[in-house]
Amino acid sequence: MNEVSNALEVQALKFLATRDYGVRELAQKLGQKVPQATAKEIEACIDMFKARGWLDETRFIERAVARALEKGDGPLKIRQKLKDAIEDSALLETALALPEEAWVASARGALEKKFGDALRPKETKALAKRLRFLQGRGFLQSHCWAAMQE
Repeated sequence: MNEVSNALEVQALKFLATRDYGVRELAQKLGQKVPQATAKEIEACIDMFKARGWLDETRFIERAVARALEKGDGPLKIRQKLKDAIEDSALLETALALPEEAWVASARGALEKKFGDALRPKETKALAKRLRFLQGRGFLQSHCWAAMQE
């Protein structure tokens, strides 16, 4: 094993000790930390970590989606944040295929946290403000309307 491969392994272990990473995200960070490494060496390191079970993109996506859902982010924002970090976008689409009720509940929770309630205001300005807030969080329009109770 050469010096560069050793440095890649050590750095990858340091990164993965703190949190999960997507394949692309880890490859990019390794390229920054070990600039003398070639793309082939980085790929070999990542393949080795996948084989050992230390790098699991499915686990990374599931945890990232769960964290974002708890935080009150919608599917559009989650997809945007994770698309550059992962290699297999089909895994992301599968993780985002939650029931409509889960997204509506998350949107309702975000409304309650921000505005104190999830009621649909009668004033147009207040309604527009809440809709913009939810759309900025990445929710679909159907989620936004369903989250506001009459």
